[in-house]
Amino acid sequence: MKTPAWLTGAVLVALVSAAVPAGARPCATMALENSRRTQALPWLAVQDRPYEPNLFVDSASYPLRVHYSAEAAAVRAGEVLDLLEQAWTAQVVGMGFSPPPSDDGRGGSDAYDVYFAGLAGAGAVTVADDDEDDADGRVSRPSHMQIDPNVNEIEAFVAHEFQHALQFGIDGRESLMFFEAGAVFQEFSAYPETIGYKQNIEDFQSVPALSIFSNGIAWAIEQGEFGLLPEYGAGLFIHYLDEVHGDGDGTFIRRLWDGSVQGDEVMANEPDWMDAFAAETGRTVPDILLDFATWRTLVGPKAVPGDGPVIADELNAEHFLRTRALAPASLNGALLAGLADDAAPYALGCFAFSTTAPAARGLDVLVDVRSIAEPPRRLGLAFVTGQGADTTRTLHDQRGPDLSLAVAVGPAEQVTFVTCDLSDADADDELVLSPIEVRVTDANRPVTDAGVPEPEPSPEPEPGVGDDMMCGCQQALPDGGPFGQAKKVLFPLMLLGGLVTLIIRGRRASRRKKSYRGGSDADQAKQKLAEG
Repeated sequence: MKTPAWLTGAVLVALVSAAVPAGARPCATMALENSRRTQALPWLAVQDRPYEPNLFVDSASYPLRVHYSAEAAAVRAGEVLDLLEQAWTAQVVGMGFSPPPSDDGRGGSDAYDVYFAGLAGAGAVTVADDDEDDADGRVSRPSHMQIDPNVNEIEAFVAHEFQHALQFGIDGRESLMFFEAGAVFQEFSAYPETIGYKQNIEDFQSVPALSIFSNGIAWAIEQGEFGLLPEYGAGLFIHYLDEVHGDGDGTFIRRLWDGSVQGDEVMANEPDWMDAFAAETGRTVPDILLDFATWRTLVGPKAVPGDGPVIADELNAEHFLRTRALAPASLNGALLAGLADDAAPYALGCFAFSTTAPAARGLDVLVDVRSIAEPPRRLGLAFVTGQGADTTRTLHDQRGPDLSLAVAVGPAEQVTFVTCDLSDADADDELVLSPIEVRVTDANRPVTDAGVPEPEPSPEPEPGVGDDMMCGCQQALPDGGPFGQAKKVLFPLMLLGGLVTLIIRGRRASRRKKSYRGGSDADQAKQKLAEG
């Protein structure tokens, strides 16, 4: 059941303040922005700055100001200011992001303002104003930051929220997933030793069916998964873009943001980050999805030197890509259940399944995948085989609505298959399920036809009865001999008899109808009494 818009903001407040532990990046920025975009009322409650400027500390290097409301917080304010300067140096100076836009002195100066505030466990929030400059050629929204000075891993929060401030200044309409994943990427990059992001990656890896562009907040509300934050863990995808398609220094991600700028007069979010990616690389997101789908499997004990995420060694088995595990004995060619309904992947999402060969023998695995969406959608298929660091990624070269693949798996080796919806999509599209059918067969065992039983054999004729003497209701008389001659006479006679019977019955029904004034039992009884 869909959550009403008026309730969405309240649910999000509960999401970021109660369901998420403090170490797991409970940033409220995208919850706030989602409420704003869906016009849910609660976002207005935190729109204003928490207090008038009274006590503050300014940066000597950059236009930054940290506000606090009690003298006892002065030291902490200086520490947060140092973290802000580090974030500015990394993201603006190092990666080339444009500085956050001026707020026209709302905090007492043109510096970017950060306020200490208690946020009921939400940790931090970046509050963006409306775009007030209709002549700057972009939807640029000034903002301020509110942060709980006592939150765990505050350094990661500062890097994360400062990225939001820069994002709002570049394209205030960009998709929420790219906002949040990009901010988490900054905390990964600046403070890889922090632990909060690990839970986020686990959330992301647990739902490979989600569209890579999806609004994880909206999906969580729709599904009732209020403790799951896949859009935070999607920072792993931003790592992929930076490491595989960029130079690993964050500048490629900055170019994607710069490429997503649209003019003030453009009401839609066009271009978006997916358009910017195509302009930068000459490839589309569907083109690279299978590569990412297998790249993300190489984490923890499955880390491969020279391939997969650079942070793979910092993860563990909890961060494996979620797959449907199939026992070798179950590989009988039957349809896998659930993929025609809510267990199906979404557009630009994937379904992953795996099996491990017995130690005594290998497997010859046959996989058949078919789109049953209307109209059928474009699918792709890839697989990862091996053990631990001795693992190989292979992208199947077929693309289309109907795919077939054979893979040899050695004894004790594991194989993970990933099939993805590679249809064209937009970063602001609604989530659309892409139902599929999947059959998996071990060629070394007898194949059943999807579990359908073999037809019963025809009964043997009774002794002494010849073939020419057998006649059933669906069997024609033989063409030759006396039966063939009789067929030419009997069939016309049978048709004529049926026609005469139909005429006689029709006339009787007509007379009965005329003899009664009503069609009900009571009317008929009255008519009979009148005639009696």
